[in-house]
Amino acid sequence: MKPIKASKIYEIIVEEIGELIDAEHLKPGDKLPSERTIATLLSVSRTSVRQAISAMVAKGVLVSRQGDGTYIADDYATGKMNVVEELSKNLADELISPIEISEARILIECESARLCALRANKSILDRLATLISQYDQIAIKEGQLDKINKGLHMTIAEGSGNYVYYILLNNLMKLMNSNLWKHAKNLHPPMEKFSLEAHIQQHRAIVKAILSRSPEEAKKAMYAHIANIEEEMIMIFSEKKARK
Repeated sequence: MKPIKASKIYEIIVEEIGELIDAEHLKPGDKLPSERTIATLLSVSRTSVRQAISAMVAKGVLVSRQGDGTYIADDYATGKMNVVEELSKNLADELISPIEISEARILIECESARLCALRANKSILDRLATLISQYDQIAIKEGQLDKINKGLHMTIAEGSGNYVYYILLNNLMKLMNSNLWKHAKNLHPPMEKFSLEAHIQQHRAIVKAILSRSPEEAKKAMYAHIANIEEEMIMIFSEKKARK
């Protein structure tokens, strides 16, 4: 099977551009960031971004002005309820725990890593290598770190060639931005240097296995990484219960 086609990826990017518009508090009439900027922010190809923007222009939520860029349409509207938002509501109501998300990630991402090592094309491998190299920037901020982490995991899912894995992981990533997940992170002090370095080394091990086309090693490295995150979440909630 070939890596996920851009014609499918762009459907996800449409939604992510909508989130970017909300995050940047862009209003009707405001100019959208350039294709290159959006591609960098979302860790996707410019071709996929271009397709997503074209689809949004066709739907009337964006307006393309030749030679001047793309703008938010006057009738742009956000906030439509969908399955992901419904899941986020459930998570906020503590119907879905961060531990359950970690267990789901193990099922999805371990196989994604294995398949990525087998199927990823040069573009995917180059993007993974670039993302890993960004960890060498010592002064990296937490927000930037989150973007690199998400970009790496989503690129691996894309490289698996299985669109279902990409969709599921994208939804899980959104759940991880929910109130309960953020609350869980806030219950624990900021990540100690040794823990942060351990996470980065785990990511390096995953990418190294993928770049060397070692599927079982990639799967094993991904399992170790997510299992480590799950252990940290268990520790956080154990501390929460102990304080009650």
